[in-house]
Amino acid sequence: PPPPPPPPPGLQAVFRLEKSVALDTGVVGRPATGTFWDRQSFVGLQGSWGSVTFGRQFHAMIDRVVRTTDMNNAGMLTVHHTPMGLYGVNRFAGFDNRVNNSIKYRLDTPTGLQLGASYAMGESASGGSSLGSSYSADVGYLDKTYNVGAGVVSYNSGTLVPGTASPAKHQMVVLGGSMALGSLRPYLSYYKATTDSAVNAALPEQVNSIVNLGLRWTPRPDVDLRAAYYTDKGRSLNNVNARDGRKDSLVLVGQLALSKRTLLNAV
Repeated sequence: PPPPPPPPPGLQAVFRLEKSVALDTGVVGRPATGTFWDRQSFVGLQGSWGSVTFGRQFHAMIDRVVRTTDMNNAGMLTVHHTPMGLYGVNRFAGFDNRVNNSIKYRLDTPTGLQLGASYAMGESASGGSSLGSSYSADVGYLDKTYNVGAGVVSYNSGTLVPGTASPAKHQMVVLGGSMALGSLRPYLSYYKATTDSAVNAALPEQVNSIVNLGLRWTPRPDVDLRAAYYTDKGRSLNNVNARDGRKDSLVLVGQLALSKRTLLNAV
């Protein structure tokens, strides 16, 4: 995709309110956590200097995964579909891929340079500001041919690891991109995640490494065909020593645009 257009001159107020609805049951939001606006809900200001938003939103690295490194825009985020289900989510907060009480700065320049930084404050009343907090940053470059970027995110657990004065950490990095070759766009990305045990500091950290190869073909403006291969190598899974494994996934997606707002998808 081309670089985003520059924002209108002056200062603008922005907001976004999103919630999910389960069509089969009618359940709205996330009743288990009491979250009505369970997707993104933020307010902010934007201008030629960038934007600052406050509330419940994606961390900066998640923006980069959606914009650059995953051809499916991180839309396959369930472990049953792809290993991407473990990336970009807070494993200490029910695998939520959005963060509460956060502030994010983002800059998208007309030259194609993009960067962002975000911080989410912890909500612990007794354990200090570090418990439950998280931070993230990303950088990218986008033009008509290339779309490349990198990002990092780090989450703290909401409680101290027993016997220590520190929370457990879940950290992720990503590096990757794509290049346009006519109607084809190949993708290559690398992800790495480490996760501490939140119950025993003596247990080994879990390490996951993913290599993602993909190819996107747009034979005409209303047709989008994608093939993505993910290989995930895990070490000390669930913080169990020598519990290692590998998962290989192939995702095929076909999309037909019936109008500007109506799409048919097959996965």
